[in-house]
Amino acid sequence: DFRLASVLQQRLRTRGLASGMIVPLMQSIMRTGTQGTAAMQMLGDLVISEGEWYQSPDNLGEIMRLHLRTHHVNPALFEYVVDRLDIAFDAFGEDNVRELVSAFSNMRYKSPALFECFAHHLPARLHELSWWTVVDIGEMYYVFDVRDEEVVPRIANEIWKMVFLMKYAYIAKSLKIL
Repeated sequence: DFRLASVLQQRLRTRGLASGMIVPLMQSIMRTGTQGTAAMQMLGDLVISEGEWYQSPDNLGEIMRLHLRTHHVNPALFEYVVDRLDIAFDAFGEDNVRELVSAFSNMRYKSPALFECFAHHLPARLHELSWWTVVDIGEMYYVFDVRDEEVVPRIANEIWKMVFLMKYAYIAKSLKIL
């Protein structure tokens, strides 16, 4: 793992790397079968440094999904993604938000900044989200025992309105949340 990271660092210094190559590199690390935590950490640090390493919301969602698959927690990267979400919430698609929520929930990473971002943006946007995304966000609030007096009742209202449309395990999840 450390050898892979050192080889990557050496290649990056000598040949450079386009910002569009960060996600494919992370995917390649996943395919090697190793955890690749040092390499994932190094690539995450490149994303944080911005400049020429700017990543689109779609790439940030994919980066979060890859971190979930490797179970690698990079707090600085996670907080950077939350900051980007707060700044450009409209640019992040529903799938990107869901990948972020899924990664934070499944890795048990509680970010107060994420809940502040949701408190700021969700009251006006919650009704636009699909039922599975609303349930996943509600489950994250439940898992981390966050009691936001404005967001939590809205989540419950949206879930109640859509409970008859739900399929599979989401019915049980929604009942747990309510």
